Amino acid sequence: MDRRHFLSALAGAALAHCAPRSFALTASPSVRRWPTVQKVLDNYVGTRRIAGAVVALSYGGTPLAYPAAGRIALDSPAPFDENSICRIYSMTKPVTGVAAMTLVEDGKLRLDQPVSDVIPEWRVLRVAVDPKNSLESRPATKTMTMRNLLTHTSGLSYWTPESGGDALPSAYRERGITPGNYGIRLRRPGYGPQAKDLVDMIKRLAELPLAAEPGTTWKYSIGFDVMGLVIERISGKSLDAYFRERILEPLQMESTGFHVPASRAARLTTNYDVTPEGLGPTDARESSAWLQPPTLRAGGAGLVSTARDFVRFGAMLLGHGTLDRVQVLRPDTVRLACSNLLPAGVGHQAVNLITGRAVYQAGFGAGMEVTLSDEDRQYGSVGTLNWGGAACTLWVVDPARDGNMVFMTQNMSLPLFGTILSEVRAAVESDLV
Repeated sequence: MDRRHFLSALAGAALAHCAPRSFALTASPSVRRWPTVQKVLDNYVGTRRIAGAVVALSYGGTPLAYPAAGRIALDSPAPFDENSICRIYSMTKPVTGVAAMTLVEDGKLRLDQPVSDVIPEWRVLRVAVDPKNSLESRPATKTMTMRNLLTHTSGLSYWTPESGGDALPSAYRERGITPGNYGIRLRRPGYGPQAKDLVDMIKRLAELPLAAEPGTTWKYSIGFDVMGLVIERISGKSLDAYFRERILEPLQMESTGFHVPASRAARLTTNYDVTPEGLGPTDARESSAWLQPPTLRAGGAGLVSTARDFVRFGAMLLGHGTLDRVQVLRPDTVRLACSNLLPAGVGHQAVNLITGRAVYQAGFGAGMEVTLSDEDRQYGSVGTLNWGGAACTLWVVDPARDGNMVFMTQNMSLPLFGTILSEVRAAVESDLV
């Protein structure tokens, strides 16, 4: 997802290229057309590689445009548009990151504060000697911090299909530590009964070693799910209530949350897998697991949202914390959140998930990748922020060009992820010329 995929000053300078302002979004017929983007979407829908998709786009202060194609499900006549509700999986992470930064701004949380201050269950940590092959471990010698949770440097691991048979990620799967997986996806071979809530998840994690010493390496992890419990314990509120109070309601992200209520169910999309027979539902809209509130609110992969909602999240960051005269964060907090927060000496090599090869170096902020130099720039400008989700969703903010993009479709194919996102990004750049 280029996911998973030092020069912090460069990124900070790009984010501060203009004075703090109250950013506003307008949605009207745009002067700018996006014919190449539209052609890409039409092609993917026409060849039935996806059921539908939409892109929210605004560059250089232009009114929002929403090129779209297809339907919310192959068996539905409803068009896929900016109000279609999608599972955004790992695009939840920037929201959790910003929520954590509101606590930093309020003086209730420090980036270099030990995690054990808030999660005493983790006062004693161990590190796997060879996490690929066994769970044998030794005592940890370094302290896990909040910065580590926010930058995938905590030493925690993650189960994803790309983990293969590695011992530690497999133990996560077998012991039900796969937050963000719901419904029929949990009936795949090897998935144990899931942790019932965040406290249960933490207890199960405490029984397993870390994959690495905290603060020593970038490793994609469930750190943002752990951060969800940190937010709950510090704020005294459930994660969904805190999101609503500090981010979603101020930004009028009305269709974003951890489940889809009955009043919005008609806009929920179907999520697909690619099968030998074509697209097959992996979470059908009529029976979706997201129609019921979860008992474990996954800060790493649990939200649903719309292109219309998530582009407002990006607009708030472009506005240095303010959107439509409503302030969510102070400008200095935004600059910090969107800068390179990686521990000194730790780099992030973004990996092409199709080839498995590292493709560029990047920084990492509060739940988002940060472009730090022209040498490692893949698209956009220095200071560009991005992150994606497992169902082929992508969010990009390019402060130097006032660029704001959200791509939404619903397809769990890893090969498709790499190709469609590359083509959409290339199409955006082509239409900007």
